[in-house]
Amino acid sequence: MTQTEMFTQSGNVMMPAPKEHPLPDMRGQPPANRTDTSIAQADRIRELPKTKRDEAALLVWLTERSEQGATDDEIKTHFGWDGDYERPRRWRLVQDCKVRPSVKRRKTKDGNPATVWVEMKACLTQFAGECLKNS
Repeated sequence: MTQTEMFTQSGNVMMPAPKEHPLPDMRGQPPANRTDTSIAQADRIRELPKTKRDEAALLVWLTERSEQGATDDEIKTHFGWDGDYERPRRWRLVQDCKVRPSVKRRKTKDGNPATVWVEMKACLTQFAGECLKNS
């Protein structure tokens, strides 16, 4: 790839060419489990703008993972996103009180501890479980 292929002309300024981030096919894969409600949800997600579709797909995936949740690395690997695209999608879900950091940490592929992000209901379940263990 040449340098000019990596950039697009915007007025008199060369701008980085936009990256395409793949949207997972929602039919035939989780969350579409061949029930009418899952297929309807997948179809509804498809009608949203790309960033909203990606946020919705991430929320559905984290919901399916329940208390297991996912680190940023795991999210990036699952969806094929880079960090600059993944973090704002996850952060929007945090701001909307749909996703929260759990008390768990898992190592990244580099061996560093990473926050495990869970869907809000799973987070509440996890904290309730921790409270019951400590009482």
